[in-house]
Amino acid sequence: MTNEVMAAIYNMVKAIYEGNETLKDGKIKIHNNYKVAENSFATYYGAFRCMLDGKCHSRGINVELRNYMLNKILNDYGLDRYRTAVNAYLLFIDYDTEHKHINKIKERELYKKHKLIIANLESQRN
Repeated sequence: MTNEVMAAIYNMVKAIYEGNETLKDGKIKIHNNYKVAENSFATYYGAFRCMLDGKCHSRGINVELRNYMLNKILNDYGLDRYRTAVNAYLLFIDYDTEHKHINKIKERELYKKHKLIIANLESQRN
């Protein structure tokens, strides 16, 4: 997935989350402009919404897209919402590992990377 596609997906899921776009229209626009399957886009939106709301999402998304979203959440929503999103990501990893009985190495590495970012930002605050 290219950075251009990830940016378009992120901008659309953010617009939907903030009430500036509908999920129905967003799925169609992203599909028409970037050939992303509508069901895949719905999954991306669900993951984004759950991260911001601090809830476990039961469907996985591309690790690179997850990383992109987490970085943008930090920039767009600040440290507190970012921390919530990273913690929700761990809920997903644990859920996915338990239900599929697989080791989520890339996901755990990404989680650790973002926890380190949080620790660094918090140490700069103090």
